[in-house]
Amino acid sequence: MKNNKSNQKSKIIIKNNSNINSKLNEMQSPKDLISFKKIIQVKNNNFIVFKSINGLVLIAFLDVEHSSIVAYNLIDNKKIFEIKNDNVINMNDLKHFLDKKNKRDLVALIIMASNFIKVWNLNNLECILNIDFRNMNPTPRNNFYNHMPEHRILNSICFINNENNIHIIASSVRMPQTQLIHIYNLRGEKIKEINNKKVQNYFVDTFYDDKFSKNYLIISTNADIRAIDYNDTKNMKHYTPVNEEPIKVTTIKNIEINRKLHLDDNHVIRDVRYAEGPHYILVKKCGNITKLFAGMKENTVKIWNFHSAQLLSEINISKSTIKGLSLWDEENLLVGTGSGLKLVDLNKNKLAKSYVDIANIARMDICTIPKYGKCLVTSSYQVMNLWINKKYIKK
Repeated sequence: MKNNKSNQKSKIIIKNNSNINSKLNEMQSPKDLISFKKIIQVKNNNFIVFKSINGLVLIAFLDVEHSSIVAYNLIDNKKIFEIKNDNVINMNDLKHFLDKKNKRDLVALIIMASNFIKVWNLNNLECILNIDFRNMNPTPRNNFYNHMPEHRILNSICFINNENNIHIIASSVRMPQTQLIHIYNLRGEKIKEINNKKVQNYFVDTFYDDKFSKNYLIISTNADIRAIDYNDTKNMKHYTPVNEEPIKVTTIKNIEINRKLHLDDNHVIRDVRYAEGPHYILVKKCGNITKLFAGMKENTVKIWNFHSAQLLSEINISKSTIKGLSLWDEENLLVGTGSGLKLVDLNKNKLAKSYVDIANIARMDICTIPKYGKCLVTSSYQVMNLWINKKYIKK
């Protein structure tokens, strides 16, 4: 049966749809997505898809076997550059920033094994920033346990454009006595640090709120999700709790001192135990509401009103771990899991479809390629696949 399917796919011909109107692309239904072809078959650790300053649709990924960052042009599926590095298997986060002012593409990377932040100008492949965090490591670099999760330093990175100044933001976990958000400019000068006391950071990203003309840091911790005003860090929104096991407590003697206590609406003390925070968070405007989406460890998607921090819905997704979120449009959310791709209907707040094309989705991103229209790119760590609308192919 598998051979028959592969033979059928080999006969698929792409229709000439290079003149598809961009508005029609936005109206394409994600229910019609199919895994069309394998675009890259390389053991990879992470990838990003973006439109470059020159109008190319690029995919950049971490090639584990060759210890490098590689980029392909998705329009013609050709390799355009490769940047050699050490310990690529320990590279954790890869982010792109379109620097329109200086007409260049920037890519930032965390190297976890040696606790470096690096930023490249992709136009000339120059490394323009290299920050060494090794002196912050609580254990010697050659200590075996330094490579275990509980001893890692940097774990997430992103860019922010604040008043026409580009800053690099990185989160760290398990640092001596504190958990920090580090902020640097492209000259390597420290702008500021945010101390998240008594919590561990797992994810950092940014969101520009055009309603109030504010930049926010979106941070996932083991206690909650936080939106912090970038220019006034005391102004903070909490989306909480993100992972809790509430237990009614009859006497204070039953409660461990090091656990946080909550008083619920019925004035009952609850013992709340926290787990690792979500690694997949999106903040997007949907109609008149700005929503925060989070893929939870208990394999649900929770959706909050970003401004009020009100929990709007909680949707059961899968028995497998959630590994990615992509908002297709205001009505449809794609969720990558260990058991494949899922589609959530945001109008009905329920699972609408489980795709059977690929068993495991490790990473995912949405892009538009002229000859295919709106597409989805997914990775299973070994292979990257391109998903397109089945209406634009014929057998």
